[in-house]
Amino acid sequence: MNPEIMLKLGEFLTVMIVSASLGFYVEHLRFENYQDRIEIAVKNQQVTTSNIETSQKYVSTAIATDYLDKLNDLNDYYDRVQPSGDGSCKMPRSGATASSPHGKSPDPLAAQCAKTTLMLIELQKWVNDETSATYK
Repeated sequence: MNPEIMLKLGEFLTVMIVSASLGFYVEHLRFENYQDRIEIAVKNQQVTTSNIETSQKYVSTAIATDYLDKLNDLNDYYDRVQPSGDGSCKMPRSGATASSPHGKSPDPLAAQCAKTTLMLIELQKWVNDETSATYK
């Protein structure tokens, strides 16, 4: 075989190997850059998620406390005399009278309606507060 052809073939193969190696190296650097960006994005998302979870826990606790306070107020208003299973009534709570402020006996249906309404109002408040805490 002609030495000139062998030299040209060697040069061609060397250029091809160097080109392939450089191409691989450049793509490897791009991939490492991509991995770094993903790692930073994951860390940022973890911080954001942690902040949202903390905010949601705070909102949930505040609304639960508020709901229980309001429910206790409703119970104080409607359950002044609490019927027991044997047909008798428990004694009214201290300072409470056996009738409502309007002079009528508490209506159990009205009490249940008020409690259900309170539940719905507090649930709506919770959903709105959770949504605003999540999408700040």
